[in-house]
Amino acid sequence: MELYAYEYSESKGYTFPKYPGRDKVIPMKDLFDMMAGTSTGSIISAALSYPSDEKLDTGEAVPQYWSKEVIEVYSQRGDEIF
Repeated sequence: MELYAYEYSESKGYTFPKYPGRDKVIPMKDLFDMMAGTSTGSIISAALSYPSDEKLDTGEAVPQYWSKEVIEVYSQRGDEIF
């Protein structure tokens, strides 16, 4: 998802923060003004919008969790979550 979003945004000429070590991806928090969900969707929304302590030169917060990491948690620990 993040790669597709990156390619689409680049093709449209949109400006968005670039994150060191994360080439050709855009975190979900930079795609939407608001994210929400019900039940497990709210957990996913919170994880994808949660900032880390790390900041870019612009002051933009680097995401704590990326979609790939959230997918891994649900894939590996889904039985505990549900």
